[in-house]
Amino acid sequence: TRSADAAVMALPLRRSLKLFDEHIDFSLEASVPDPIPFEAKLREMLTAHDEFILTPAQHESGHSLMSEVAAFALVSESGNLDTEQEREQEQEQEKEVKSRRDQQVEVEKFVEREYSRHQERPKPWPVTMLARDLHEAGAGDDGHPFYPLRDHSLLLHSGLPFPSPLLLSRNYYNPAWSGLRRLKNVIVVVEWAPSADPARLALLTDEEHAAAARLGDRQEAAVLRAHE
Repeated sequence: TRSADAAVMALPLRRSLKLFDEHIDFSLEASVPDPIPFEAKLREMLTAHDEFILTPAQHESGHSLMSEVAAFALVSESGNLDTEQEREQEQEQEKEVKSRRDQQVEVEKFVEREYSRHQERPKPWPVTMLARDLHEAGAGDDGHPFYPLRDHSLLLHSGLPFPSPLLLSRNYYNPAWSGLRRLKNVIVVVEWAPSADPARLALLTDEEHAAAARLGDRQEAAVLRAHE
């Protein structure tokens, strides 16, 4: 103990005090410095202050501390390796998802270019066309503005077995079109039930329409009673 105390007393006073002097550096690196592992930094400090480690017990404490730090460093490196592998797997999965999204966008854009808008302007037709026989629409007459709904189908698709009285306007979808087409929103639905009597198919004048719509005496009396 006395020899140890004597060795301590023999240490230079100025250098001993300098151990507690912390140097502050405000200079900036030109690039981000690489981090120094804690084990290497601690070993460097022990080597730099070797002259102040005087007894074998102090040397043993230093070696024991370095062994413990080295053990924790191995565990930390193993954990960092697992974390790095997980991070790489996540990045690969994100790249795959992004690649799929980009591919879907490219496919959608490619399909969008295939849509045709040729001859999509609606063609007007006279109301007298409604007086034509319904079978003319089923015979595929291009002059008729309607055709059976059961004959309607998109490209590379089959139609549905709708009832024969249901018709579809050629201005909505013309069966003569080729290529992909975007369907329009249905904005008008007409319930059309013409009479089978040929005499009723002719359009009436205003006078004939007024005469046909005139009420009889009993009908007029019923209307008056309803409004009293």
